[in-house]
Amino acid sequence: MYGLGPIELPAYLDRNELATRVSPTEVTYSTTERWAEPLAATFTAVLLQDLCVLLDTNRILPYPWASGERVDYQIEVDVLQFDDDVSGNARLIARWRVKDVRNATYLVAKETNVAKSRAPGDSSARVAALSDALRDLGQDIADALRRLPAPAAPPTSAPRRK
Repeated sequence: MYGLGPIELPAYLDRNELATRVSPTEVTYSTTERWAEPLAATFTAVLLQDLCVLLDTNRILPYPWASGERVDYQIEVDVLQFDDDVSGNARLIARWRVKDVRNATYLVAKETNVAKSRAPGDSSARVAALSDALRDLGQDIADALRRLPAPAAPPTSAPRRK
């Protein structure tokens, strides 16, 4: 079983408005474009869905998982940047690690740095470029997970005796 999370986003993204980078150190927020739900929830849900498709499994739990659930590999993600700029370049920078929960060791530690271009001023293209960048992060994580030993199979119930 895989466990996804925690996923940490930078504080500047903890708002409903879409962020646009106007310089390396300055961000502005849209007065008209908003996320449909908190970005942290959307980011996690989309990454979880992408990983399920890429790994052909439904055995991925979002953090925090129930105490009775046994997770073999935990995927921790620290998002450093997830926005676009005035030129139409979407960027996702995320550091992520895969931990073997059984022995509390980190097996993989990487950074994904993705840039996607779009036409400036097009709202739907803006969100699509960010979504494409998130899909690339999922692909990087899935590639790393495929190189690890398969997680343990779920327990099966023993046949009942009469």
